[in-house]
Amino acid sequence: MARFHLERLCLTTLTLGVWALVPCGTFQYDDFPNIVLEPSTFELARASGLRWLTRLSYFADASVWGMRAHGFLLTNLLLHLGSVLCVHSLAAAPVVTAAGRFRPPHGAAFVGAALFALQPANAEVVAYASGRATGLMTLLLLAGLTLRAHGRRRAGLAAFVLACLAKEVAVVFPLLVWLRERDARELARSSAVAFAVLAVLVCIPRYRELAGFSLAARDPLAALQLNLSVLPTQLSLWFRPWALSVEHAVDFSPELPAIGAGIALLCAMALGAFAARRRAPAVAFAIGWVLVALLPTSSLVARADPISERALYLAFVGPAIALGDTLARMRPLAPRLAAAAVLGLLAGSAVGATARVDVWSDPRLLWADALKKAPSSARAWNNLGMAYFARDEFERAREAFRHALAIDPRAPRARENLHALQILCGRRCP
Repeated sequence: MARFHLERLCLTTLTLGVWALVPCGTFQYDDFPNIVLEPSTFELARASGLRWLTRLSYFADASVWGMRAHGFLLTNLLLHLGSVLCVHSLAAAPVVTAAGRFRPPHGAAFVGAALFALQPANAEVVAYASGRATGLMTLLLLAGLTLRAHGRRRAGLAAFVLACLAKEVAVVFPLLVWLRERDARELARSSAVAFAVLAVLVCIPRYRELAGFSLAARDPLAALQLNLSVLPTQLSLWFRPWALSVEHAVDFSPELPAIGAGIALLCAMALGAFAARRRAPAVAFAIGWVLVALLPTSSLVARADPISERALYLAFVGPAIALGDTLARMRPLAPRLAAAAVLGLLAGSAVGATARVDVWSDPRLLWADALKKAPSSARAWNNLGMAYFARDEFERAREAFRHALAIDPRAPRARENLHALQILCGRRCP
């Protein structure tokens, strides 16, 4: 027990140390309509019913901190720390697999939780105020699984319901329960609760509007094809921190080879999980967790951003736990190699996470970084122009808006922003 608490103290220090500069950031692009200008941030009674618990958290932050970004970002950081500690508890609990019940080796829980804590792709959840829904949902969902692992099943279901009120993708909870417990009865019980939650959400007009928007943007088959085509790129971001970006170049009309690559990866993951279910249960668990966690956002639903780092946040829990288990099992066989691998992974992750926090600290850095990876994005050029506009760097703002219009002459926001800049400067741009 003393070892367990010492590990949690080390995880807390590590997490807060690496992400320490998060509260020094600022509000970013979607934060303004979603938080700063959203009426429910100041009057909770005006909330639309969409992600009510997330709206409550924003209201609480505004009540305590006012509209200071550092308070909202500090809350995000604390939510991330809570998720890290839940991953640690979850990774330390026994797991039921096809090969039977097994307990992770010493050190596995700490390494797995540390890898989750420092994953650079988590920056969009931790260092971005509008990442709150994912951070809060993940904490509550992991808390529900942890409570169940300690025999508190009703409390676990209550945490699951709260997670759905933070973000609706938490409905995958029953499948995650089955991955850990392999109990058909518990799957049925938690699924019944999930269906009841979905029935309530369907009655909320705002959710029906979002469903209509998704169907109007792209039919389910086209959405599935697009999501499959970007799946290899999205998953590779865990291992390519230099490719992380708020904007990714995406072919919205994917060709057959790209779709085929996504299908091949999906089949390989499913077959790999099946083949490893007895000899390497941790690997099977990790693959199953990724497939389940990505199911709501990477299947039939059309999204404005098909490649999203926020979708990877919950999905990385399974691989982090499995990687921690694998490295812990390596230690008796090759202690030096295992130690070097752990230190190398944690050091590399810490460097990557720190770099992403720096990028997210300033809108100009964020969108300049995005344009290095997606130079033909009209949205990125427009948002970079707005970042310059907000800092009274009018010449740079003008050039950015012009770039956006050169890429997409029909971009209404860029045209409106350029017009506003001309009025503010008191002259027409040549």
